[in-house]
Amino acid sequence: MGLVPTRFIVLCHARTGSMLLGSLLAAHPQIAWVGEYFKPIRRRARSGLRGQLTYTLAYQYPWIYLNWRAVRSRRQAFGCKLMPHYVADVDLTVAQLQRNGWRIIYLRRRNVFQSTLSECVASALRHWVTTDATVPTAPTLHVEPTVFLTKLHNRLQLEELEQRRMADVPYLEITYEDDLADPGRWSATTDRIFASLGLPSVPVQPAVRQTWDRPYQEIVTNYAELVEAVRSSELAPVLLRSGNTGQDRTQEGK
Repeated sequence: MGLVPTRFIVLCHARTGSMLLGSLLAAHPQIAWVGEYFKPIRRRARSGLRGQLTYTLAYQYPWIYLNWRAVRSRRQAFGCKLMPHYVADVDLTVAQLQRNGWRIIYLRRRNVFQSTLSECVASALRHWVTTDATVPTAPTLHVEPTVFLTKLHNRLQLEELEQRRMADVPYLEITYEDDLADPGRWSATTDRIFASLGLPSVPVQPAVRQTWDRPYQEIVTNYAELVEAVRSSELAPVLLRSGNTGQDRTQEGK
């Protein structure tokens, strides 16, 4: 292995399957996967001057900080998750990383209705991922339609911005519905990523589990009302991308 490992980021938004994908990639012995690396940095900023300086460097100059972390990893490959709010300027960061030899894995989810619903449920119940062997029993809850429509609109705007951002950047695209929703696709998905990183294939199993024991349409008591609210709004085309119902699996591990 050379001094600088093969470096990559998984560029994504919340509730797109990033925890599941990261868990699969972390199963490779030659990958140093640090996942949500920017979250603990943000927490350490409250611990004193050193933490504040680390956070400032990582937030303002992430490509410099990540290059340093990658060299220290002592693995053949180094990767982490990158969400737009982690850094001061995500467009500049992606461009800088790409120019410095980083590979970009772009993770997205076509079913925007479902990812928005997942965000609402996770935020309300304060439960984002399951690592225990037993999948928790899901309570039921009501999601306010106006709140849901606002979140859906914001997510669609982010998706449009993201598509423009990626137009001139080489990347490997991973889609939740095609590559992660079915466990039978996990090996093919990770093999494709490993090959792009110059790594051999290895068997993979995630350390995360199904988020809940029931699908969201059973957890959200007014699920049908949310579908109708979208159908009656200017966001109605979203339902065509979601099979007219927004129905999806809850095997996310995000």
